[in-house]
Amino acid sequence: MRGVAAYRAARVKHPHRPGLDLYIVSAGFGVVRGAARLPAYDASFSSMSRSQARALSDELGIEIAVRRLLERSFELALVLLGEPYLDAVRYLADIDFGGHTVVLCGRRASLVLPRHPRLSTVVLDVPAARAFRCGHVGLKGEVAARILECLAEGRAAPGCAQDALNLPGLVAA
Repeated sequence: MRGVAAYRAARVKHPHRPGLDLYIVSAGFGVVRGAARLPAYDASFSSMSRSQARALSDELGIEIAVRRLLERSFELALVLLGEPYLDAVRYLADIDFGGHTVVLCGRRASLVLPRHPRLSTVVLDVPAARAFRCGHVGLKGEVAARILECLAEGRAAPGCAQDALNLPGLVAA
C-alpha cells in the first residue's frame, strides 16, 4: 500500500490532483472499498473451478460492480487481478472504459482481454519479476506502487500510466 500512501500524501500538497479510490474484488464479499473493515473469511476464486467462480461472482454482483466502476469517468484505473479473478469478471468484456485503464496481468490473461482504445495491458511474468527484483506473488502490487509513486512525484500525468511505465527508476536497474 506504499504507492497509495505516497499518492494520497502528495495530494495533500497538490489538491488539484485527482483523488484515489481503491476497491477490492473479494470472493467473500464482492467489490468493496479498500478501507472497508471485513471479518476474516476463507474464499478465493483461485481455489474454485471456473463455473464455481463465475457463479459466485454473479451471486455477489462482482461483474456488474466492476463494470459500473470502470464505465464511469476517471483519469486512470489500475486493475490488479490474477487470472481467476479476471475470469470471474469475464475478462472485462464489453466494457466501455470511462478513462485510461491499465491491467497488470500475466501473459495468458493479456491474450484474452478485450481490445479497446482506453485499455492497456502490462504483462508481468517471471522476467518482469527479475527486472523489478520482486517475488512473482507480489509483482502486481510492486508495479502499481511504483506507478503511483511516479504519479505522486509528478513524474507522470494521471492519465498517462504508459508514460509512468517507461520512466527511469520504475524498473530496478
